[in-house]
Amino acid sequence: MDPLSVANLALSWLGCDRILGFIAPSSRNEQLVHDSFDGLRDAVLEEHDWTFAIARYRLPKSVGAPAFGYRSRFELPPDVLRVIACTMGAATAVVPLGAPPLEAPLPVLLDAFAVELLSTENVASEIDWQKEGRFIVTEGAVGILDVTAVVRVADSSQWSPAFAQVLAARLAAELALPITQDRALQSTLWTLYETKLKDALASDGRQGRSRRIRANALARRRW
Repeated sequence: MDPLSVANLALSWLGCDRILGFIAPSSRNEQLVHDSFDGLRDAVLEEHDWTFAIARYRLPKSVGAPAFGYRSRFELPPDVLRVIACTMGAATAVVPLGAPPLEAPLPVLLDAFAVELLSTENVASEIDWQKEGRFIVTEGAVGILDVTAVVRVADSSQWSPAFAQVLAARLAAELALPITQDRALQSTLWTLYETKLKDALASDGRQGRSRRIRANALARRRW
């Protein structure tokens, strides 16, 4: 579903006629859609770890450090909307200054299933981090930061059908008062938005669960 189709679906829920476009608006409704669409698209993207909108970055440390509180900072790409997770790049994981030396771990017997699950590809080095503006700030001597994030996806061909429905419902709810001045309709459309969002998240969240399923299976095993 392209942006114009999303907009017209939203307008249909408001009882409005279809528009022919909103890039160069020539009517009030076209102008309202034009002014709202991109911001609402990004807001709905931020609501969830949509599988089509997840990107991974390996970021080098930026020149300079925060004035206080953290030791390193990393500049995010401009399309990042929300950071999901940050870990140290495997090649640069080091012990923070002042931390006690690492002790040798006790030997543990692992079978082939556990060895695969606990391989270096599946184990992340957790760090203390925080997003501040267009930067991630971290504690510890981190040279490379691996970042998983939700990013802006303007190309509608990448949207899932469920996302397009959620975006249309959000657009309708936001435009209900400017177009109809009907608060009851606005409330109904917000309920529609919340319902479609819940259904979409349940469907989208079922994709790519193999690692979690395997982790749960491992946790239930007895050594």
